[in-house]
Amino acid sequence: MTEIQAALSKAKKASTPEQAISHLQEVQPYLQINSNLGGTVLLELAIALWQRDGVCDEALCGELLGNSHVRRDVQLLLKNGPPTKRGEDAL
Repeated sequence: MTEIQAALSKAKKASTPEQAISHLQEVQPYLQINSNLGGTVLLELAIALWQRDGVCDEALCGELLGNSHVRRDVQLLLKNGPPTKRGEDAL
């Protein structure tokens, strides 16, 4: 498992948006927004930021709409909003 995959796994299990954001921001400089893994990690970051701030990061979501790997998930996020819970409780 790469460092990026490990950060994504930790973020998905995080109990608060702040914890998820912390894990994801550690690897953010290494992400390519148009790759499958980079798009997935940045989508998770967009979700956590929205959960924390209560508003969508429109710039990030707009960029993610250009990623064919996550476009559908981004569209659903923009339509439905983020999940209300994080971590294992969200499953």
